Amino acid sequence: MSRFLRIFPNLLTGLALFAGLASPSALRGLPGEGSRRDAYVLVLGKDTFSTNLNFDSFAHMRESRSGDFLWFRRNGASYLIEDPATLREAQELFAPLRALEPKQKDLSRRQEALDREQDALDSQIDRLTEETGESGGDWDDEFAVPDEMETAPPSDEDRAEIDRQLEELRNQQEALRPRQHEIESKNRELDSEERALDAREDKLERAAESRLWSLMDAAIRSGVAKPAGGY
Repeated sequence: MSRFLRIFPNLLTGLALFAGLASPSALRGLPGEGSRRDAYVLVLGKDTFSTNLNFDSFAHMRESRSGDFLWFRRNGASYLIEDPATLREAQELFAPLRALEPKQKDLSRRQEALDREQDALDSQIDRLTEETGESGGDWDDEFAVPDEMETAPPSDEDRAEIDRQLEELRNQQEALRPRQHEIESKNRELDSEERALDAREDKLERAAESRLWSLMDAAIRSGVAKPAGGY
C-alpha cells in the first residue's frame, strides 16, 4: 500500500478503494480527529491525495467543501490553502504520478486478459482430464456401469474405439501444455513489470510529497495558508 492514500475519481470510488485496501483494525490505527500528527488532504478536481488522516475525517472534510483545496496539519496547527496559484503548483508536483496512469491501466488490462485465458485453458485441461479418467481410478472403474444396467461386456472393437478416443483426448490435452507454459512465463513477466511500476510509483510519491510539504511550509510563512479547523 502506498505511503499516502490516493482516491479517484470521486468520493464513492474512494470509499470502494479504501474499503478494499484497509481493514477496520487498520483504520483504527490511522491518526484522525484530535491527532497531532502532520497530515494533509489535497483535492484537485476529481483527484484526491491524502495522508495520515482517517477516512471518517477525510469524508467529512470532502463533503463539507466544494472546489479545489489543500487542508493540512503541521506541527499541531491546521491550515487551509485555496489560492489557485498555489494549488496549481501543488497539482504539478503530482504530474509525474498521473503520467504513470496509462502504463498502469495497460498493465492491468493485459493482466486481466491473461487471467481470462488462463481460466479458459484450465477449464479445458480439467475437462479433458476428467474425460480421460486421469483424475483417479482405472479403466474398468471409469467405464463400469451399475449392476442393474449391466449388459454384455464391451467387445474388442468397442474397447479399441474407447482407447482411440482416450488417446485423442490425451493428445488434445498435451497440445495445450505449451500454451500453459507460455501463459505462466508471461505471468511472471507481468508480475516483474508490476513490481517495477510499483517501485517507480513509490519513488515519485515520496518525491511529490516531500516537495508538497516544502510548499506548505512556504505557504505558512507567506500567509497564503490560513488557519483552519482541525480534523
